[in-house]
Amino acid sequence: MIFKVAENRYRNQFFYSVKDQFGTGREEYDDLGDCVITLLRVQADHEAMRREQK
Repeated sequence: MIFKVAENRYRNQFFYSVKDQFGTGREEYDDLGDCVITLLRVQADHEAMRREQK
């Protein structure tokens, strides 16, 4: 999910359940493209780690 919190300020988050919520480790972004790309990369890395643990 991408949240617009102010003019040119964005936050992101992804989750699998109410208990499993994750962010990218960065509070806010001033570029929407950076926000989206970083979120997709972190989520893909996290999903790969989840698969390895099973």
